Order: sequence, then C-alpha cells, then structure tokens
Amino acid sequence: TNLAAALLSMGRYEEAVSMVRQVVAENRAQGIAGPGVAGPLANLSAALLTLDQVAEAEPLAVQVLQIYTETTGANSASAAGARAMLGQIRWRAGHLVAARGDLEEALLVLDRAYPPGADEVLVARNAYAGVLVALGDYVTAEVALRAQIEIRRANQGSRHRLGSDLGNLASVLTLDRRPAEALPLATEAVSVVEDSVPEGHPSLGF
Repeated sequence: TNLAAALLSMGRYEEAVSMVRQVVAENRAQGIAGPGVAGPLANLSAALLTLDQVAEAEPLAVQVLQIYTETTGANSASAAGARAMLGQIRWRAGHLVAARGDLEEALLVLDRAYPPGADEVLVARNAYAGVLVALGDYVTAEVALRAQIEIRRANQGSRHRLGSDLGNLASVLTLDRRPAEALPLATEAVSVVEDSVPEGHPSLGF
C-alpha cells in the first residue's frame, strides 16, 4: 500500500486503484479482517473518489467506518477520518445533507485529535466548505476557507493543498459575484499548483 500511496501522490490513479484492488482481494482471500483490511479499503475508496467513481467508493467507505467504529470506537481519530472520507464521497455524489452531517461529526473529533494545521483536519474542512457552497452558504464557506489558507501559508509542506484552497475560495467569490477579488486568488492557485505537482498531474486542470 505504500507504493499505491506513492502512485496516488504522483497522480497515477488508475495504477494505484489496480494495485489496491489486488491487496484488498488478497486480504479477503486470507480472511484478514478489522483494521488490517480497513487501511487498503480506505485507500481504494479514496482513489476511486479521485477518479469520480463515487458509486463504488461509497459502500467501501461505509465498510471502513464500520470497521473502525467497532474496533477503535466511534470517537476515535480513525473512525473520524473514515467518516470525513465518507462525507467527501457523499458530497461528490450530491448527497449534501448527509455529507454535511458526516463532516460536522468528523470535525468534532478531528479538531481534538490533531493540531489545526494537520492535513487530516484541513482536508475535512475543505470538503465541509465545498458542501456549504453547494448548499448556497457562501458566507460561512468563505470564512472557513480564509482561515484554512492562513494555516496553509504557514505550512510550507502543504503547497499543493494551498493551491486547492485558493482555487476553492476563488470559486466561492465568483459565485458570490465578486470576480475582482476572485481573479488574483485563482491566478495564485494555478501558480502554486504548477510549482508543487508533477507535469501532467490531474490537479493542473482545475
């Protein structure tokens, strides 16, 4: 799974999905259960989400959440991370009310389990902001994204995600009919992403 994670980081999603599918199949054949199988299942659901294959990703994410809830507790960081992933998948699938509930519940735990600048927190908050935008709550989404961007700027290890946050904020301002404020953010977002991911990475298309 370490190799699959490396492939994901390079944007080689189809290869990563194929590899993780093989790991999941081998685990099932060997009767491996519990957290040992939850990790590969989580990786597979994340990769499928990246490929927009949400119909397949959602039941896998539900399985992961069930495993971590049963083995580590509903209020564990592992279960909260799984719930945040499920919220992201449901957001992409258009199940906005369910996604908002998942992400709000997950963030209650993640905010206690990790420091503010941790990717586990910021990725969930980014998704939460996306759900708010989809629900038409631009004001709350803008506040959330601006707070995230300030944290990202102080964390030089998260340049790619900073670009994503900047792009998302630009989108929010555009939807809120503030194009003059959105343009410099969108320009910076493109520059940040181009400088932080390999050539040909899917993020360069946003």
